[in-house]
Amino acid sequence: MLLGAAPFAAYLASRTVGVPGDPGDVGNWGYWVGTVSLFIEAALVMLSVSVLIAARQRGSAELAAQG
Repeated sequence: MLLGAAPFAAYLASRTVGVPGDPGDVGNWGYWVGTVSLFIEAALVMLSVSVLIAARQRGSAELAAQG
């Protein structure tokens, strides 16, 4: 999950407040590759969260069946 969330947060930071060593990208929201990357990373995070929730629910159900 962090694998997708960290680049997402870094991209947002670089476009809003800027990052050290790269102040030229502040406000540059028109770069289409970055926008596509945001959608892919958001999908990766949502998929990761859904898999974690499903695994947790499955584990709870198995514990209830055993106990």
